Amino acid sequence: LLVLAGAAQAGILNARHPAPSPDGSVIAFSYMGDIWIVPSTGGSADRLTVHEAYDDDPIWSPDGSSIAFASDRQGNSDVYVVDSGGGEPVQVTLHSSWDGPQAWLGDGSELLILSRRDTSDYRLYSIPASGGPARTVVADDAFNASVSPDGRWLAFVTGRTSWWRKHYRGSASRDIWIRPIEGGVSTRLVGYEGDDDRPMWGADGRTIY
Repeated sequence: LLVLAGAAQAGILNARHPAPSPDGSVIAFSYMGDIWIVPSTGGSADRLTVHEAYDDDPIWSPDGSSIAFASDRQGNSDVYVVDSGGGEPVQVTLHSSWDGPQAWLGDGSELLILSRRDTSDYRLYSIPASGGPARTVVADDAFNASVSPDGRWLAFVTGRTSWWRKHYRGSASRDIWIRPIEGGVSTRLVGYEGDDDRPMWGADGRTIY
């Protein structure tokens, strides 16, 4: 613990998966297998989870009170939720397949997760934030999803190219699609023949980065 405290004071290097809070005042991130938070203006980082397992991919709830994250505490990746002020994390998914958080839905009562629980492909599911049965949201191969600020639209990625395969051009390239969160027709946004990935909604709800 003293070594970790010293590392935090000296400066954290190689922090990953940055996630700004809804009001933009705090950033959650993963570092050395745990979830940390730090003011957006800079300063001392506080460690939110303490466990020998690997915790990563923090996602804030809409009201900023909770953070969902992935952890392999039970041997494979599951989704957990912890109070943003600290406390004991609650396990949300219990499936033997790999599960990871993507976004919070609506008022924060549901989580959008990525899983291979029904197929060899990644699919998007919703699950109650307190745990419970999962519901399929996108049955096709889909990942790296982002929900619009008004909760009405879902942007996601399809494709089979590995992200590290540089300069790939072909039918397996990653493309960004959009569709209503409640279901309906999916529309491809970009016709680029290479890879497009990791869509992020702008605050106006009309722009995707």
